[in-house]
Amino acid sequence: MVKLLLIVMIGFMCTLVQAETRQSSSRDVPKNESTVQDENRKKPKIFNTTEDESKQNIVTSPTLTLKLAFKADPRLFPYDIDVEVDENAVQIDGTVTSQDEKVAASEIALRMADDKTITNNIIVDQEMTNVLAQNRDQAITIFVQEQFEKSQTLQESQFQISTNDGVVSLHGTTRFQVILLEAAQAAQYVPGVKAVKTDTVTLEAGQ
Repeated sequence: MVKLLLIVMIGFMCTLVQAETRQSSSRDVPKNESTVQDENRKKPKIFNTTEDESKQNIVTSPTLTLKLAFKADPRLFPYDIDVEVDENAVQIDGTVTSQDEKVAASEIALRMADDKTITNNIIVDQEMTNVLAQNRDQAITIFVQEQFEKSQTLQESQFQISTNDGVVSLHGTTRFQVILLEAAQAAQYVPGVKAVKTDTVTLEAGQ
């Protein structure tokens, strides 16, 4: 009986050794080219971008360069000046409020145009000053309203807001004068606001 058990155990051990030998042999066998290609297809691709490949060309244009030059000048910043550039000429169009501003546009174009012919079709319209002022006032009103919306108290007060030449006026009713002070302080942080008038708000007792 003991001999039988020993024979069985020896046979089992031999089987394990043979299996291990086959696995080891399969790992050591060099892979043929087709096998390597198949495995490479299964691997996620990693793109190694060199420094030269990662560089992209800078994209510019004479038209954009000149428009940016106009926006960099405080005299011309408020205006939308159109620019057309071809091989030999530059044409600029738009509306400004003074002859000095039109001349400034020509000087900038001459400096940036690389000896091209400059055609300045900009119109001088002094009434444009009023339009610009109205646009600024409208923007101020919007920004003041946004400031008020950050406060629950001012939201509930529902003040009407108007702006004239940078002076903000509030309209409506409230019980508490301190709310008027909060409104004035909120508006003072808006660029372009010169003053805040609250005497147009009615102080009245609640029901």
